[in-house]
Amino acid sequence: LIYPIALANLVLHGIDEPHIWHGNTLTTVPSASEHRPFGELPAQYDVVLTNPPFGGKENKQAQDRFTFRTSSTQVLFIQHVIGSLKMNGRCGIVLDEGVLFRTNETAFVQTKRKLLDDCDVWCIVSLPAGTFLGAGGGVKTNLVFFTRGKPTETIWYYDLSDVKVTKRNPLTLAAFDEFFRLLPERGESNRSWTVDITARRAKAK
Repeated sequence: LIYPIALANLVLHGIDEPHIWHGNTLTTVPSASEHRPFGELPAQYDVVLTNPPFGGKENKQAQDRFTFRTSSTQVLFIQHVIGSLKMNGRCGIVLDEGVLFRTNETAFVQTKRKLLDDCDVWCIVSLPAGTFLGAGGGVKTNLVFFTRGKPTETIWYYDLSDVKVTKRNPLTLAAFDEFFRLLPERGESNRSWTVDITARRAKAK
């Protein structure tokens, strides 16, 4: 379903000849002919922007490609994205809140530990419930921004979870005015604060 939606979206935004590869990123790689519209695809990227599917279940074929095996689509995607980034490559990813807080499955914990150890997770934005309601997704979500190449020392949180969002009252850029104002200095406010991950690691040890 997402394939024709993506094609239509690109056409409506002025891209007359959209080229989208149709397949499962976690199990297959585009063929040489499918590379052609883009030129040869690089093995790693400077920037990855992604909204992976939530709640999906991947088969053993997909799981076997990853160090930390789980059927959870979004956890496999985190591992895939980390591996797809060049050193100092940057990522912005939409993740459901369960990924951030779930600790009852080993792969979830191991993947999050790898993310904190291999990448600088410098910002997390807690989005309101219902942000993606218009697209059929009612799960509570977060925007997570990280850079590959060094461990996380501090994480700047920005909380929009109290904003009321409905189909008739969607989340707009206006809700992010303070976020963009505070972002350069990662300033503190009633909605934002910084967590010292280095100190938490030391305390845990």
